[in-house]
Amino acid sequence: MKIKLLKLIRLISGFMFCALGIVLMINANLGLCPWDILHEGISKITKNIINSHLTYIN
Repeated sequence: MKIKLLKLIRLISGFMFCALGIVLMINANLGLCPWDILHEGISKITKNIINSHLTYIN
């Protein structure tokens, strides 16, 4: 059970670092990856923040 919990913590922290990288790219106006362009387009159409669409689509 302890090993599964540690793996879950590592997985969630990996997702958080990935999301942080995407946010930094958006804020720095460096451009986006193809999937991030999809998420940003959906967020503009539905008037929601991009983080909620990253969670739903992935």
